[in-house]
Amino acid sequence: MDLSLRLETLDVPDINSLVRLSAAVGWDYDAAEIGTLLAVGRVFGHKTAAGELVSSAAVVPYAPDRAHMGMVIVHPDFRRGGLGKAVTATALGVMTIGSCVSLVSTPEGLPLYEKMGFEIVSVVHKYVRSQGLSGYADKPIDQGNVVSLRWDDIERVNALDVQAFGVDRREFLRHRVRQASAGWMLVNGAQIHGYALGIKGAASWILGPVVARDDWVATQLTAQIAQATMDAMRIDVPAQHADWAACELPRWGFAKVAEPPVMTYHGRPLRFGKGLYALAAQVFG
Repeated sequence: MDLSLRLETLDVPDINSLVRLSAAVGWDYDAAEIGTLLAVGRVFGHKTAAGELVSSAAVVPYAPDRAHMGMVIVHPDFRRGGLGKAVTATALGVMTIGSCVSLVSTPEGLPLYEKMGFEIVSVVHKYVRSQGLSGYADKPIDQGNVVSLRWDDIERVNALDVQAFGVDRREFLRHRVRQASAGWMLVNGAQIHGYALGIKGAASWILGPVVARDDWVATQLTAQIAQATMDAMRIDVPAQHADWAACELPRWGFAKVAEPPVMTYHGRPLRFGKGLYALAAQVFG
């Protein structure tokens, strides 16, 4: 490793550098996404003597024993120097021994994670819709029960999210709702049966998280966001709902493009409930 490089904790002044670093490897993080990441997680990276950011890794601690990792990047000009291992180890060091730390791996990152003790425990089904491919199906009948998600619904939404994600991520949801361009709930009186958010990014929308009582509810909520825009969109569906995704998502122009592995440190089991239909994003879980 180049000893002139400094491994630092990153913060708001580093947002533009993180955007540039992600672009260098073909990723489309924007300032808003990274701002949310910095607000709820810890981000680390190597800088050159001139201040150029050449690596990154983020960890989002949702509980003392549960976290999700992402945005593990090494600039192409600085690979094969041990930076990825060093910055990932630093991010892991935020959590206590025995914690469940999960991540969604890229093909390039898989060998590194395996060497560091991560094991594959599942997969995610990644679907993408190109710009303009909207309106492939009539919007499902929502019977007037799909309503806009409001700020004062956060606590009720969080209670449903805890059941689906397996841990309280209230602080993340507060920031995510602020960032969202669209948010919907399916309600029956005072009871919430599901919610979904749409995040407008630099290159495409992210449809997620989607949390629902059953397939029908998930379809109603997904349709509201998928048909609200002609922009490109992507959604990451846990393996437990692969059949639902294969049946429903092509109706709105989505096509499956990848099946990246979900990994946990030393194979710790994840506690996803059956209600999680889509991740918030691969960096957040």
